[in-house]
Amino acid sequence: EALSEVEPDIQTQIIESLETELAADILEEMDPDEAADVLGDLEDHMSEEILEEMEDAPKAEVEELLEYDEDTAGGLMNTEFVAVYESATAADALEAVRSLPDLIDGVTTIFLTDIDGRLKGVLPVTRVFIARPETALTALAPDEPITAHVDEKAGRVAELFDKYNLLALAVVDEEGRMAGAVTADDIISLLRRK
Repeated sequence: EALSEVEPDIQTQIIESLETELAADILEEMDPDEAADVLGDLEDHMSEEILEEMEDAPKAEVEELLEYDEDTAGGLMNTEFVAVYESATAADALEAVRSLPDLIDGVTTIFLTDIDGRLKGVLPVTRVFIARPETALTALAPDEPITAHVDEKAGRVAELFDKYNLLALAVVDEEGRMAGAVTADDIISLLRRK
């Protein structure tokens, strides 16, 4: 947690100074998008050594994010987000949030998807909290969700946050499937890097 608060170039220096195993342990505890940013700033051989030491699940998420240029929506996004089927109710959504205790503090938005993972709707979690448990989420979600393609430039993503006053933005692939989500924190980190 503390490392997330430090300037990006200092983060890199700290990780470079640590034993590979300890560096891997620390990066496993960070949000995958932040860990990918740190690894992307290291020498290739060093980031490969650290990745080797990481546990399989966080390693897979970080490797997926490393495939994207850091100045795109894909490079900014986090692969951890709350998504439920479009047929879900408010009660189902709250259960989904409760089932992800690691995310619970940062959840601002619920994403609705079809069975293939294609984005169908986006709604603020506050709207779910005040709805009756049996309310269909589709009734609460605005008609057309705002999205960014994984290759969208980071500057354009920041403009969308500003224009629509977003808390989170769905990032989709060519088929409209959800690849991740960019949060306001990600935009703040982006602006700190500039």
